[in-house]
Amino acid sequence: MNKSRLHIHLLILLLLVSFVYGQQLAGLMGKVGGIAIIGNERIPEWKIKRLMRTQEPVWYKRLLGRTPDFNSRQFESDLRIIKEYYISEGFLDVEVTANAHIRTQEKNRLYLNVFIIEGPRYFLDSISLQGTFPQTIPKEQVMQIISCEIDKPINPNALQNDTRSISRYFKDRGYPYVKATSRYDVTEDSSAHVTITVEPGEKAYFGSVSYSGLTLTRESILRREVAFKKGGLFSNKKVITSKERLYRTGLFSLVSMEPIDIESSPETLNYHITVAEKRPRWIIATIGAGGNENYDLTGEATIGWGHRNLFGTGREFTIEALSEWNIIDLSNLRNRFETTYREPWSFGTRTPITLNLYFEPGNSVEIPQYKIQKIGFDISAEHSTQKRYTHKIYFNYERADIYDITDPDVRREVFGNTEPITRRIGYSCIHDNRDNLLVPTCGSYFAGAAEVAGYFLGGDEHYTKVSLGLRRYISIRSKYVFAIRGRTSVIGNWREDEDVLSHHRFYLGGASTIRGWKEKTIGPTDSNGDPRGGKLLLLGNMEFRAPIIWHLWGHIFFDSGNLWDYAEAFHPNDIKASTGWGLALVTPVGPVRFDYGYQIINADKNGDNSAWHLSLMYAF
Repeated sequence: MNKSRLHIHLLILLLLVSFVYGQQLAGLMGKVGGIAIIGNERIPEWKIKRLMRTQEPVWYKRLLGRTPDFNSRQFESDLRIIKEYYISEGFLDVEVTANAHIRTQEKNRLYLNVFIIEGPRYFLDSISLQGTFPQTIPKEQVMQIISCEIDKPINPNALQNDTRSISRYFKDRGYPYVKATSRYDVTEDSSAHVTITVEPGEKAYFGSVSYSGLTLTRESILRREVAFKKGGLFSNKKVITSKERLYRTGLFSLVSMEPIDIESSPETLNYHITVAEKRPRWIIATIGAGGNENYDLTGEATIGWGHRNLFGTGREFTIEALSEWNIIDLSNLRNRFETTYREPWSFGTRTPITLNLYFEPGNSVEIPQYKIQKIGFDISAEHSTQKRYTHKIYFNYERADIYDITDPDVRREVFGNTEPITRRIGYSCIHDNRDNLLVPTCGSYFAGAAEVAGYFLGGDEHYTKVSLGLRRYISIRSKYVFAIRGRTSVIGNWREDEDVLSHHRFYLGGASTIRGWKEKTIGPTDSNGDPRGGKLLLLGNMEFRAPIIWHLWGHIFFDSGNLWDYAEAFHPNDIKASTGWGLALVTPVGPVRFDYGYQIINADKNGDNSAWHLSLMYAF
């Protein structure tokens, strides 16, 4: 018997076994005792088991006598997933079957066997592109879209993705009726040839746009969000962008965009937009918990009223009152009352301008050297780009009433005016391409900011502040996460006999910066031993995160950095560092985190060299 006939017989036998055992698995019930992968040669067992939702009991569950239930439908789905994965790796003829048996001494425990006949692995030998290509979209340009690589295992799913990418490419360049198809042929020498056929169809242009569903909003608000104009070359991307822009206004709960009269005028696409408007007025009353760089765990209560569509123009007006507390010692950090007006469009562009008036009563305990009451306003303009960059510029005017000064040196070291007026301008840039804002597993986050107060702006305070920060998240084997963060901030004053007030300075220590030290305990102190803040900050963090069970994750970390009274005082030997471990329960609103940190470099000589931290969200 030659090799090809033997292969055919094995396939027939495998299909019979698959049918028989498939009927048996459908009626099986019990606990999963173990899973064995049989026949795999080129795909490792650990990778196959990771594809399956049917899991073996882990060691600690075995000790507790808790093992997962067997679900026949889920197991059948696992077998299909394994097969699809093999096919995506070039094993086009793969067969995946399974059976189960019960050991005599372990009743109600199912031991599952997954049988795999991999078959030959096919490699892509050539790609040919056929069809009609307009001068504006030459064949060479289309070939660059194809991601499938010669001499690599053929992946039918990737081929379908390439076909869809080609179709989108033509639709974004005036060809809404394009048809792109693909097929592959294999040979006995385990090679594959791919043929992609493209028929562009008729070229089309945008026509008129009509609207329905508007009762509260002016039609001009919709028109300015539409990314295409009458007579412009058709682009499906512009249609999608228009829909996204309408949702981002916050005025509509539903947006539908459909072409009309296609049969009568296929070369001109008229669109009809149907919207469902949200109620313009809203009332908010919330109680929640959070955290920031200065405090591990804070509570916050907010009450407010707002209107999101003043006079049907999309302008927004809100009034809010906020109270923030330190949950650990129940101290009131700050209260704030603010009124905000937002203009969504300015200078004929999608650049929102926001005017904010605020008042903070002087009952804050955040600054130990004094109490401070603030009143002021700021006006800002913000612009976001398609590459996830957000730019913001702002101007702030603030009058602060400083009183109850506990350290007499503070008045002399800073300045005599206890009601300083601050005028400042600033710019910030944020680039965020994290895959998840609450629990990031890959991507990065960059934030840079610069602020100038006083000098040519006038006022009683004069300083310059610059801050740069970068976070990076690396996914390891699609299961673990390695996260790193680096940050540096500096604030300087260039006038003699003047310093920077404590509420403008930086602070370190706690669950979100350097664990192992309590909140705000790193850096310069005043004559009473209270933290005064520093003007140069360096911070570095590394953290390895891994799932443990259910939604519980564990992590180990290394934190380092320090805070100096001024930039010239920096010395690398002053760097502090800590290490430790933590647990995070991932909830729909973010992780609840518990950390233990131990000081290992430049530990405090007096006091405890470790600290427990309870907080919300990851440190970074």
